[in-house]
Amino acid sequence: MTFCKAQCSNNDEFSCIIPKVNISAGGLVMLEAAMLSAPFRSYYIEKLIVANPPSGAFLQRVAWTVNQISFDVFYEPVMRLLRDNTLQSITLDSAKNLQEFEVVGTNDHLKELVIDHSKLDRIPPTFGNLHQLKLIQIRYSRMEMLSLDVLAGNAELMYATFSSNRIARVLPLKNTNTAVKLREMDLTENLIEYLDMSIWAPFKALIRINLSYNRLLVLDTQHSFTLGNLTTLYLDSNRLKTIDMRQLNLPQLQTISLNDNNFTEVPSTWGKKEALSYISINNNYIKSFDFGSLRSLAYLDTIMLESNHIQRVTVSNPVVHLPHLKWIYLANNTLNRIELNGTDFPELSYLTLAHNRFTSVPTVFRKYPNLRMSLEANPIKCDNYKLHHLQLESFQIISVYAWGDDRCPELFITYGGYDYCCIG
Repeated sequence: MTFCKAQCSNNDEFSCIIPKVNISAGGLVMLEAAMLSAPFRSYYIEKLIVANPPSGAFLQRVAWTVNQISFDVFYEPVMRLLRDNTLQSITLDSAKNLQEFEVVGTNDHLKELVIDHSKLDRIPPTFGNLHQLKLIQIRYSRMEMLSLDVLAGNAELMYATFSSNRIARVLPLKNTNTAVKLREMDLTENLIEYLDMSIWAPFKALIRINLSYNRLLVLDTQHSFTLGNLTTLYLDSNRLKTIDMRQLNLPQLQTISLNDNNFTEVPSTWGKKEALSYISINNNYIKSFDFGSLRSLAYLDTIMLESNHIQRVTVSNPVVHLPHLKWIYLANNTLNRIELNGTDFPELSYLTLAHNRFTSVPTVFRKYPNLRMSLEANPIKCDNYKLHHLQLESFQIISVYAWGDDRCPELFITYGGYDYCCIG
């Protein structure tokens, strides 16, 4: 039996859990021998005893036999990565004393760096020495400012996560001609109040930007610019009251999410967004909705306006033509009527009006006879349901019905073997 199999505290053919390795007592030599004689995909050391900090020379030696290393807890204030270390991935899940991550000389091997729960107050200044880095994640640190110049030195960087920090300011690139491959930027759960979107202009490869859970009051841009690959923009859980996207040329933008903000009306300043298909503005303070505010969005597929305070839905002249609109979500509002006259939605297939105040089935079937509509948790009168029994029987109307031991709180009518709840 080899050393590693004898020392493994688990019975797993893919990984080896070793309770303790004492580097000072030759543990590293034995561990290396074990890795060669009984290779596993991963080795988990529950307690690592070292005479010197577990970085620098230690990481250099470990890199001879593994390409990834992860510390559940890293106690030292400094982690040092020496020149030409061949590790491809370093993860520090909890580094509560870490104040500095130093890259000594150039490094052409490390591709992923993850540092959580640290005392870092900035991106390490030697970060640019990691020439092959593709992913960086720094969360729960003391960072109050993010300079995009620091990212410019990493030509291969594609994924950057700086969420759950204290970032209030994002500084733009000084050299806007710098070529950057960054595809995804995550700045969720920070303290950003104002952001000029033009800071992203040099990042031509960006596909996704997430600015949710900040304190954004204004999302502005000083000049028109193009991000030709951006498909997704998340701005949930901020303090936005309005948004003007007319100067943002985003020909591939498909999704924008504005949930949990302070909007009192649906924005109409979208500009030309040729690919925008999904808009979500749930849980805001919108009281009325005019389909005309979406008139410029020819490829819109889904509009979500749930959990607002919408009392009125209108359609301003001229006719609103949205050839690709399929899904309209208006649940959890205060609507008691809706008219779709003046609309032209040839692909419309689903409308949810659940949890509103309708006492009768809206007359939308006259214009859209194949529509499916949810009216769950509305006080619909039984006599009115009788007028729409064909839609109930064909499940075009989705409503609450008694099932099993559940009973309707008041009255019900029966169609197709289902007891649909209604009121007198």
